[in-house]
Amino acid sequence: MDFRLAIITLPEFFSGETDCIAKLSEAGAEYLHLRKPGCSETQMRDLIERIPPRYRRRLIVHRHFGLAKEYGLKGIHLSSSHESIPEGFEGMTIGRSCHTVEEASRFGKICDYVFLSPIFDSISKQGYRSAFSLEKLSVAFRDGSLGKNVMALGGIDDTNIVKVAETGFAGAALLGYIWGKHEIWEKNDIPEKHDIPEKTDFPGRMDETVGKFLRIREKLSYFYENFHL
Repeated sequence: MDFRLAIITLPEFFSGETDCIAKLSEAGAEYLHLRKPGCSETQMRDLIERIPPRYRRRLIVHRHFGLAKEYGLKGIHLSSSHESIPEGFEGMTIGRSCHTVEEASRFGKICDYVFLSPIFDSISKQGYRSAFSLEKLSVAFRDGSLGKNVMALGGIDDTNIVKVAETGFAGAALLGYIWGKHEIWEKNDIPEKHDIPEKTDFPGRMDETVGKFLRIREKLSYFYENFHL
């Protein structure tokens, strides 16, 4: 199965986050996106250093790109405001966020992958509605308007993941489905300090998070083994 599953972190830091990332890695997650809007380089560095080195080759950072080279991470992810690929990251995975078919087509030719969103109504962002028709996207994949490195983002869960694969996407990025409601996690917003706690008070929720990832993967495996030609 070549379908890629990426997991994007919550925008906030929370207790036990690195434990969750490690457990997701152990469960087979190969694309772990560290997305922390507004965080300092020191905060991002502390988060990376708390993740076991054996899992760092799975990490993709959304800001402070120099840390990707410093720690030997998997790669970097560009926002939709980036119009070109930064120099100095040869050999690393480079992706970008896109919000139109035209944009995904353009940047899909120069990036290793692109996220196209929102495919379904967002789970994590209230009011962020789907902007696409799966039927039209399927046509775009068949006629070559969209390449084979476009990943779906937005509102993806275990009820629609097979539709994503059937449409022609190369993979999907998971956020709201994996983490659930933001408020169930104990936030540690640290605008000045960088003492990210390692201990988690939510082992049950952590197991649930890993379970959701495995459930998605099982549905995909069944689809590819039995229906995908």
